Amino acid sequence: MLNAIHDHLLKLNCKRDRTLWCENIGVIADEINYETKFALNGLESIEKSDVEELTFSWCRKGFDQSLEEFINVTSLQFSKSVLENLNSKIFQSLNQLEKLMLNRNSIKTVSPFPRLMNLKKLFLAYNEIEMITRETFVNLPAVILLTLEQNKIFYIDFEAFVENKHLEELNLNRNMLNWLHPEIFTHNRMLKEISLNYNLFETIPENIFSEIENLKVLRLHGNLLTTLSKDVFRQNKKLQWLELGDNRLKFINTNTFYNLSNLQLIDLSRNECMDEIFPTEMDFFHLLQLIKRNCHYLASVYFGFL
Repeated sequence: MLNAIHDHLLKLNCKRDRTLWCENIGVIADEINYETKFALNGLESIEKSDVEELTFSWCRKGFDQSLEEFINVTSLQFSKSVLENLNSKIFQSLNQLEKLMLNRNSIKTVSPFPRLMNLKKLFLAYNEIEMITRETFVNLPAVILLTLEQNKIFYIDFEAFVENKHLEELNLNRNMLNWLHPEIFTHNRMLKEISLNYNLFETIPENIFSEIENLKVLRLHGNLLTTLSKDVFRQNKKLQWLELGDNRLKFINTNTFYNLSNLQLIDLSRNECMDEIFPTEMDFFHLLQLIKRNCHYLASVYFGFL
């Protein structure tokens, strides 16, 4: 029995670089506990406090074990596991944790994360999360990168990121968002990159980006946008990369890009009504010259019909 488990069901690997990799935890018979799994591979002598990088994969029955002995872990990864209702309390003893990767785990709900003062990077992509509440990330004051790509998110509380004042990169690509509160980024003035590709936005609130003066990259590709307010980017003078392709834009005010003097790329390709945006060659030429005149560093313009 133990040999079969050792050979086919459980793989643990401890390298000299203080990295521990555990595969298929939870597939094993219920009577074999967490400590036994380490002993099976002769790892009972491992000092868990020495482990700095810890990876679990294929935890098919979920994971409810304590990690409190891994007090010096700085990088933790769960992948390809069943963590539908993620109990974030399992991370509460990991005070040194800087990077937490929870991609591809079928997560549907996330309880509020415990206070992790050193956590800088959080990955929750390719799950089934539907909602982000005010409490979800409130205890993560140091996070600079937050990835929520490819979930089923349709609602984000307008104070969801209120305590994430150091946030620099937010990825919400490929969700089901059709609206964000105009004040959702009021406390995130360090944001440099926002990705909202392939959602369901038909419009963008006029002042939603007004407090993010450091914004450099904004992705809105593949939504349902039909128009843009002329003031939507007015405060984003540092913007360098703007993706608006594959929408349904019917009108662009010529003042929309007026303040974007640092813009290097703008993508307006594959919009449904390009002939309505530019009914004559003169209108197209006028906008192109206007963009180039105001955007001194512009290297690429994509309209999709050139």
